[in-house]
Amino acid sequence: MRGYEAGLAAGGCEDPAPWRELALLKLQAGDADDACACLEAAIFHGALDVDLASRLASQRARASGRSGSAEELVTLATAERLTPGEAAYLGARVLEHIARGDALELNLTEGFFQEVARCFASPETPVSRRLAWSVLRSVHGRARDALELTRAKERLLGGVNDRGLSESIDLPRFVRFALALTEEGAAGEMARSQAEQRRAMEDLWREASEGALPELDPRSAYVRMVFGVGFMRIGAASAARDIVAPVEAEMAVHEPPNRVIFQLYLARMAHEATRGDAGAWAREVETALSALKDPRVKDRVEFLRKRSEWLRSAAPTSAASSLRPVFERSVAEAEGFTSGALIAGRMSELLDERVDQRALFDYEIVEVIERLLRAALRNGSDEGIAAVLAVATPKVATRVRAPGRRVSATGECIKVAAALGDLGAVDGLLESVASLTDAVQTPKDLLTGVHPSLAALRRLGAGASARRFLEALEPVATSAASGSLPMRASLAEGYLLLKDDAHATELIESTVGDALSAELSHVDRFDAGVAALAALRHWPMEPRMASVRRLLQGLDRFTDAFTARDKLYETYKVLMLERIVDTVADDVTFESDKVRGYLDEDEQAIRRRVIADWRTACGR
Repeated sequence: MRGYEAGLAAGGCEDPAPWRELALLKLQAGDADDACACLEAAIFHGALDVDLASRLASQRARASGRSGSAEELVTLATAERLTPGEAAYLGARVLEHIARGDALELNLTEGFFQEVARCFASPETPVSRRLAWSVLRSVHGRARDALELTRAKERLLGGVNDRGLSESIDLPRFVRFALALTEEGAAGEMARSQAEQRRAMEDLWREASEGALPELDPRSAYVRMVFGVGFMRIGAASAARDIVAPVEAEMAVHEPPNRVIFQLYLARMAHEATRGDAGAWAREVETALSALKDPRVKDRVEFLRKRSEWLRSAAPTSAASSLRPVFERSVAEAEGFTSGALIAGRMSELLDERVDQRALFDYEIVEVIERLLRAALRNGSDEGIAAVLAVATPKVATRVRAPGRRVSATGECIKVAAALGDLGAVDGLLESVASLTDAVQTPKDLLTGVHPSLAALRRLGAGASARRFLEALEPVATSAASGSLPMRASLAEGYLLLKDDAHATELIESTVGDALSAELSHVDRFDAGVAALAALRHWPMEPRMASVRRLLQGLDRFTDAFTARDKLYETYKVLMLERIVDTVADDVTFESDKVRGYLDEDEQAIRRRVIADWRTACGR
């Protein structure tokens, strides 16, 4: 069994045989959840098989405790919403009845199958994309309805383009387990276990406190509060309370703004302990701030809180539309079009006209291009997506004058070209981004194109193109220009994802070194440190800790001028300390990288199979 698991956990396996064999082994072992996931994959990659469909339906029925009557199936098919278990059971039963050819005997009408098709074509239905397509392929194949199969294909792929695959629904449990193991195999330890995190946090706390933390000192209090939240995040509640206890005892002697912020940190600790949601935290913050009557105190509290990783009410959201009203209405209408050709036509019209007798600004052109490209992806038709991309690409090159905005729009085009699997278009667009290195005002402007480009290349599996792209940008990232260090950290992350660990480590170490030693402004130094820590989350804990320690030891280098006169908090030191602890207490990113890699590979396998089935059925 372990051999099959290891092979399938590599991702992208399109051979139904190993999925079938592992499913049978899982059934023998009594692992119904994984067995059902493997049966769904075997049916998806192969032909509809009576034996497999019956086994799948039997397991789903046993898990849900349902009888399988016609009335029950009709009720589920016409329900406004389904749970994941209900959707999986309905899909399994439909496949079984189609495979057996006994639908008429159960009085399952054409209307029933139309409702099933509607349900499983919807991206909202909580079911794996493999099972969804198997059902759609079987239902429309039964009726020999090529037009409806085409529409179903577009809706399913549009949902995949828009949302990707789901970790909770599309990822078999055994895959997550296999990805979490070290190279030692099943006996290996979890690479990012909570125990490992706790050891790392304890080492970091020992280093932060070994020089003594004076009582009644604001900086010492902030160090304790930040580490208290960090320990609480990894489940070490007792250690967290011990660390913050001295601050609670001396709370009354601190300045009013600091007292309020310390109370917010204590509230954050309680929030982490109870695993509360974002809404509850926002209400708690609002309650605390509403009690502040002194505008000066509230101003000082808000200055730090809004910049804090943990104390702000919510993560920053994207800006609202900045289009002029008449233009916004036309774009919003186009986003609702179901035809890629219509979206492409509207994009061309909008970008060629003048609004209020004025030419369009760069930011308006870029917003139109990005929004309508995303609308085309949701549409799901490759022909429609290609039509919109064909309009967008030359418009970016000829109409967008500001290099930074052109990079951003090109990054969106790269994502679309990668979704189409058009490697030639991707390479051309990557060259466009690389050619702008001398034109942008600062290297930071290139980051708007680097991140989507690397994500798209990863989904496409285009390692050679990704390496060429990184190499083209590396001279900018290693230069002494302002803003080059965040770019260098991003390239280090990119090389790590390409499994070039040595070069990635070299780049991230030089980023940390220059962030601490180079002559930089307050803001540039802080931005470089934040970028380095964001990239370090993708490293295993042990090598990650070496750079994190350097940043902690160099904390005094992160200076700012805002609060020096007030003798309150040192803003950048507090914010950097939060991010340092957050990087060690993060228990998601490293494992998510491996999970995301599997899902990206699997997404391409699903896309290939869906298109191949559609072409076979429609004679394309």
